[in-house]
Amino acid sequence: MEKSINDKLNDLHRLAYDLCFDCNNTAIDTDAIYGAAVSEQLWSLMDGLYYKYLDVRINGHCSLSESLKFDLGTEEEKIDQWTERFKILMTD
Repeated sequence: MEKSINDKLNDLHRLAYDLCFDCNNTAIDTDAIYGAAVSEQLWSLMDGLYYKYLDVRINGHCSLSESLKFDLGTEEEKIDQWTERFKILMTD
């Protein structure tokens, strides 16, 4: 049975947390370790921006054009891609 998007987001958040913090719960320099693009993805999850982005679009609290452009399937694919990328980073 496939996981729900909420379960996938929870898994992604756990991976992001493990990549952003050391064993003492101190934030690490993700830019230096993973590069700016991955660091931006990690911290958008950690600070809740990505969740806010999804919530606004799913609930229609955005412009009509943004609401019409939003595709949950595409976002779910992005979540799956980020999860795979973060799993690879965890093993490096």
